[in-house]
Amino acid sequence: MSPFRNPLEPWIRVANRLLERPRVAGALGWLARRAGVVDPPITWDVGHGPWFDNGVMTVVTKGREASVEVEHARVVGGAQVLDRTLTRALTR
Repeated sequence: MSPFRNPLEPWIRVANRLLERPRVAGALGWLARRAGVVDPPITWDVGHGPWFDNGVMTVVTKGREASVEVEHARVVGGAQVLDRTLTRALTR
């Protein structure tokens, strides 16, 4: 996440949401396989978001544990503040 960007245009937001739909993702996966693209040896899914507002994402490590913190910027009384949106463990 970049805290130094302008908000995304509405059409880009729509495109991002469309790309999350199983049928669209499946069709694009089919096209990629036809083009010879090999799947990476890792999988993931989007459990939160997408977020389109300005924010900061921080990965916190402590020993063999890792977590992610997501904060979004907003203005309160003329001052910029960060509100914690999510704290999520990345390890078990």
